[in-house]
Amino acid sequence: LVEKCCHFFDLFRLITGQEAALSKVRALAQRGINYLDEVDPFDTPIIDSAYVTMPFQKEESTDGINWSNAIGCLELCMFAEGSRHQEEIIVTGTKGRLEAYLPENKVYMFQRP
Repeated sequence: LVEKCCHFFDLFRLITGQEAALSKVRALAQRGINYLDEVDPFDTPIIDSAYVTMPFQKEESTDGINWSNAIGCLELCMFAEGSRHQEEIIVTGTKGRLEAYLPENKVYMFQRP
């Protein structure tokens, strides 16, 4: 999973300016459709679908860790070729939302009133 998505995890860190709370990262992954015909599933351990939640933490203070409200969420699906977008990156915050889509190469901004 890290092999396929490490750049997205780095983007989460860049956008938040924070480090992940590694002890709180959770993932659910599977081999959903691709490579099901392999004789030994461990010969080709390909994960083709997953969800990952990645909470973030602020800098450590003198009284311990200050938890952030930021959470990165990754959805991986390697068998949805008919999707409208190849990749979507969406950042939602208290002031609004940014959406970026590939291969459309457009970014949309929505501000809360």
